[in-house]
Amino acid sequence: PIESRYRLWSNPDDWLTGRVPVEGADVTILSTWKMILDTSPPPLGQITINGRLEVANADINLTASNILVFGNRAKLIVGNSTSRITSDVTITLTGTPESPVLALSRTMIVGAKALGVFGELSMFGEQRAVMWTRLAKSALKNTNKLFLTGSRVDWRIGEKLVVTASSYDHTESEVVTIAAVSNGDGTSPGGEITITAPLQHNHQVHPFLAGDEAKRGFSSSNPWWENAVMAPEVGLLSRNVRIVGGDDTQGSVSVQQFGCRVIVGRIFQGRSPYAGTAQVDGVEIRSCGQSGFHSTRDPRYAFVFKGTDNNARGSFVRNSAFNNNLNTAFGVHLSNGITLENNVLYRSRGSTVIIGGQDNQVLNNMAAVTFSVNGNTLRDNHAFDFPATFHIGGVNSRVQGNAAGGSDRLSYSYVGSPCTNNMKATTGSNALFWDNTAHSGLIGLRIFGLVAKCTSVAGFRATHHWEFGVFSWTASSLAMSHIAVGVGRVG
Repeated sequence: PIESRYRLWSNPDDWLTGRVPVEGADVTILSTWKMILDTSPPPLGQITINGRLEVANADINLTASNILVFGNRAKLIVGNSTSRITSDVTITLTGTPESPVLALSRTMIVGAKALGVFGELSMFGEQRAVMWTRLAKSALKNTNKLFLTGSRVDWRIGEKLVVTASSYDHTESEVVTIAAVSNGDGTSPGGEITITAPLQHNHQVHPFLAGDEAKRGFSSSNPWWENAVMAPEVGLLSRNVRIVGGDDTQGSVSVQQFGCRVIVGRIFQGRSPYAGTAQVDGVEIRSCGQSGFHSTRDPRYAFVFKGTDNNARGSFVRNSAFNNNLNTAFGVHLSNGITLENNVLYRSRGSTVIIGGQDNQVLNNMAAVTFSVNGNTLRDNHAFDFPATFHIGGVNSRVQGNAAGGSDRLSYSYVGSPCTNNMKATTGSNALFWDNTAHSGLIGLRIFGLVAKCTSVAGFRATHHWEFGVFSWTASSLAMSHIAVGVGRVG
């Protein structure tokens, strides 16, 4: 039976060996144990959690080569929805491409430098008011002020932000550090941010349609583009709870492009599944993903749900930040009912977000700086497998309120959704694809419709793309509504 008492990591008497784990040791939390991590241990080997490991609300650093949450009783708890972590907690995963690979089966590879979840993962950092917003005024090169729109931010001195590009060149996005925060003036309700060093590029707010463009068939009474502006996004990258890919003397992150990874999966032990679930809110995921592993068989993304079917329904990643991803930041494969909501995702190799499965949701996220992985230049010939900031496949995928803030290929690649019974596009909050924006890429929205008879796309604004604002690659009929394409080199 599960023990009623909690063991303390720092107490030698609570370990079978009579001493706390030493540097490099492999550690197992037995299925009957409930243990509190109340101290920062030395760097460890693999931690296998068959029972419950709960991190105390204290400044804790946990470093390990792998962490495996495995079993029907297995839980890693770093705060929960009613008791969030308010201290600084960092989980650092270590290893190199030559590290031993943990494989649970031929098709379920945890790998190295990994957090593998085949039980329950709960991580809740400090609750923050605003994850991302937009500039209320242009922020020009060599200035150090950011005036923000939207709700008043609760950002702090020393925290890091990403400011997206406003030109065709997505690499003009830049990371800045906050020096001061004030209320701003009446035109910047989100506040005024002073940064520690001047901006290196212009980040301009401009009307979505200007001059003659505004007169070509666009009624000023239509709220979809009336008074619309395209403004660079500003996102918060710092969080107090972190999962970090550790570097080493071989430069595993900076040189070998080998970061950490989180995989939530399912594996059968006999007839019983050990299925992972994850509730992640307010967490910084930094220097994760492992370059070169892009296949759906072994997708070593920064964070992936793989093969959980319906077992992980209700899982989510919310209000978090993905920074310096060495592969795709977030992916869902053969998993259903997962939500990615209100996150900031910055700098990824390959598509930033990949969605398969069914009944998954991508809501109100901001993603910027998506790099191709095949070495092609920005304006090479089209390819079906171009990476996208948001690559949305699957069945019944809901994609609403997202901002794609720069890609050297596609901003959105979308399978499309069924039309209405009278072959019209579905609009409004009931539409699966609605109120999404894009700028600073090659193509704003590529539709590769696999929907029978009629593909629907609605609610999209795009500007500053080298080629097309919208590009259709579908054999079915296409119904579009509430599509607005601004400045572009082709159309």
